[in-house]
Amino acid sequence: MTDKVARVHEALRVWNGAVSARPAVVKRCHDAAEVSEAVRYARATGLPLSVFDGGHDWTGRAIRPGGLVIDLRGMRAVTVDGNIATVAGGATATDVLAAAAHSGLSAATGTAGSIGMAGLTLGGAMVR
Repeated sequence: MTDKVARVHEALRVWNGAVSARPAVVKRCHDAAEVSEAVRYARATGLPLSVFDGGHDWTGRAIRPGGLVIDLRGMRAVTVDGNIATVAGGATATDVLAAAAHSGLSAATGTAGSIGMAGLTLGGAMVR
């Protein structure tokens, strides 16, 4: 395994250390256009698709073996307007709590700050 491949595998480690799935392709996205591009690529090539936002999926569904993983961790913006928060796909519980506190608010999240909000709010970041 090359050093670069080893770094990618380490970067995609999920919370459950027993999960060892390896994707074929990882697309690190920074905006919605890059996510759309990755989805179109997966569709065109027939690659299974999954979404990685925080890595706390205990079954490892965020990393499809041999598939394309859309890594949302480059999309962590959280904005608060009044009582409404807009949360980007890669934002973590820590990001949301910090933005809420800055506005004098709080947010209902999990207890681990590194949990991805997309997975937490949608019941897992897996796309079928």
